[in-house]
Amino acid sequence: YVLHHIVFITYAVTIAHTIDHVQRGKGGRSQTFKWFTASLLLYATDRAAMYFNQRYHTKIMPESSLITSTDGKKMVVLEVKKPDLLYFQPGQYVYLKIPSIDEIWHPFSVASSPTSENILFYIEVFGEKSWTYKLYQKLLNAITSGEKDDAWKDHHDNSTQVDNSIQVMGPYGTSLGDVKSYSHGTVIGAGTGIVPVLSLFQSHIDRLLSYEPDRFIKEQEKFHGIVSRLHEEKKAKGGSICNALVSKCKEDTGEKPTMDQLTRGAYLHVYTYILMFIGTIMGVALLGISISWNLLTFEPYDPMKRILSISSLVFQSSFLVLSTTVQDRGSMWIYLDLIVIVLSGLADWNFFASSLWGRFGSVDLLIFVILTGYMVLRYWTTMLKLKYNPVKSAHKRRNGFELMDKVHLVWTTRSTTLVSQMYPDLEKAWNTLVDRFGEAFARQVCEISIYCTSNDDEACEDLDYELEESSLYKMGALKFQRPNFAKIFEHHTEKRMIEEISLSASRTLIAFCGSPSLASFIKEVKIMNDLAMFIAGVDNHVMDLVIESYGGTKPKEVKKNATEEGKQENTEKISSFRKEATRMDSGSKQERALSRGKLLVSSSRLSSALFKATKNKKDEQIL
Repeated sequence: YVLHHIVFITYAVTIAHTIDHVQRGKGGRSQTFKWFTASLLLYATDRAAMYFNQRYHTKIMPESSLITSTDGKKMVVLEVKKPDLLYFQPGQYVYLKIPSIDEIWHPFSVASSPTSENILFYIEVFGEKSWTYKLYQKLLNAITSGEKDDAWKDHHDNSTQVDNSIQVMGPYGTSLGDVKSYSHGTVIGAGTGIVPVLSLFQSHIDRLLSYEPDRFIKEQEKFHGIVSRLHEEKKAKGGSICNALVSKCKEDTGEKPTMDQLTRGAYLHVYTYILMFIGTIMGVALLGISISWNLLTFEPYDPMKRILSISSLVFQSSFLVLSTTVQDRGSMWIYLDLIVIVLSGLADWNFFASSLWGRFGSVDLLIFVILTGYMVLRYWTTMLKLKYNPVKSAHKRRNGFELMDKVHLVWTTRSTTLVSQMYPDLEKAWNTLVDRFGEAFARQVCEISIYCTSNDDEACEDLDYELEESSLYKMGALKFQRPNFAKIFEHHTEKRMIEEISLSASRTLIAFCGSPSLASFIKEVKIMNDLAMFIAGVDNHVMDLVIESYGGTKPKEVKKNATEEGKQENTEKISSFRKEATRMDSGSKQERALSRGKLLVSSSRLSSALFKATKNKKDEQIL
C-alpha cells in the first residue's frame, strides 16, 4: 500500500522539468503539467471525498471472538459497531484501520447483513509479523485480561485497558444484486469467497425474520398473482403480426402440442436467431459495398450494379419478414419498421426508374445509408434483446415487501478447517429460522449446501464426526464431494418450470464469489443451461449471473498424454475412497464413502469428457 505511492515521485520529477529555467530560456518549456494537472486533481478530489465523506470512527464490539482449529489455524471473527451513516450492499467491502496496531488501511469483505446493528468480518490469521496476527493478539489480550465486557475502553479513555477504537472507510465495490429484480437466488461462494455471499444470505434471513409466516405467505401469493397477470397480459398483447393473424384464423381446440410440434418449434426458435445473425452480417456488408462502390472514381460495372440492387432487395425483404413474424406487434417500433419498409420501397423504385444503382448522389447515398443502417440496428437489437420478465414490475407493486421466494447458499471449499470455523454461524442462522418458522417453512425459503473437497481423508473423517449431530448435517447440507453445478442449475430450472402453475415467470440471481478459474467454469455451465432453455423456447424463466473474482489463475503444466493423466487421477480417487470405506465401522458408512467416491470421479470425468471419454468408461467399470 505504501510502496504504490512511489508513483508520485515520477510525477514530481516530470513536473520539475516545467520549471527548468535553462529549458525555458531556450524556448523549449515542458508542457507536461497540462496532462498531469487533470489526473492529479481528480485523484486528490477522490481521496479528499473518501477521507471526509466515507470515513467513520467506531469501536470493536465485545462480541468479537477468536477461533483456533485443531491444526493450529486461527481466525478472527471481528464485530464492529456499525456507524449510523454507513450503508452497504451485500458483496461490498470496506477498509479497516486500527490506530493501536498501525496506520495502514486493510480491505475486508463484509459478512453481515446491511440491516444488522454490527458489521461482521471473518479474518484469517497469517504469520506472526502480519497485521492479522497483531489483531489476533490484541483481541486475545482483551479476552484473557479479565471479564471480556470490562476489558474494552473507549478511545478517549486513558486507562490501561485495551483500546477498542477502529476506523472504517467505505463501502466500495459493487453489490451482488438487487433483490427487487429477482424472485429467487442461488449464491455460490468458493473458499473465502463465502464471506460476501454470506452477507446476501444473512440479508435474506433478516428480511424473513422481520415478517410473520402468515404475512409472508400472503404477500408471496400476492406477488405470484401479480407476476402471472403481468405475464399473461404481455403474452396476450405480445406476439408478431403473423401470429395474431394465424390465431384468428385457426380455432383453439385446447389440445396440448405434440412432441413433434414442440421439436419443430424449438428448431424454428434456433433458426430464427441464426437468420437474424446472418441478416445483421448481410446488412453491414451491404452498407460497406454501397458506400465503397458509389465513391469509385469510375463507372461501376453492370454486374456490380446488379449485385447491389439484388442484395438490397433481398435484405429489405428479409427485414419485412422479420418485422411481421418476429417483432412484437405491441411495440411502437413495429410502426416505425413499417414506415421504413415503405420508404425503402419508394427509394428502390426511384433508384430503378433513374438507373441510380452504383452511382448514387450524395443525397441518395445518405437516404440509402439511413434506411439500411436502421434495419441493421433493428436486426442487432432484436437478436440481443432480453425477453420481458414481469418480476421487477411485480416487486414495485408489493408496497415495500422486497423479498425473494427462496435463496440457495452453495459453498465449496478444500479446507476442512474453514468449514469447521464458519459452520457454527451457518448453523446458528438456520436454527434461528427454524425456531421462528419451523423446518418445513425454512426449507421452502432457504437451502444450504456445503461441499468439502479436501483430499485429506482423516480431516474429512474428523469433520464428519464433529458435525454429525448438527441439524444442517442431518438434513444433508454437508457433502464431501465436488459440486455438480450443471445439476444444480438444471434442478433449479426444473423446479421453476414445475412451479409454473403458481409462478408463471421467474428471474433468478446467480451470484458467485471465488477464483477466476471456477468463475469461468460456472459461466460456461450457466451459458449451457441458458442454451438448453433457449432451444426449448423457455423464455419466461431467466437467470442473471453476477461474478466477483479475486486472486489470479495459476499456470498449469500441459502434459503430453492427457488421457493417461485422467486415468491416473480417477484411479487415485477410487483407491482413496476404497481406503475410506475400509476404515468405516458400519456398513452404511461404507456405502456412503463409496458413493462419495463415485460422485467425485463422475464430477472429474464431466470436466474432461471431451478427451477422456473412452478411458472413463473403463474407470467406471473398475469402480
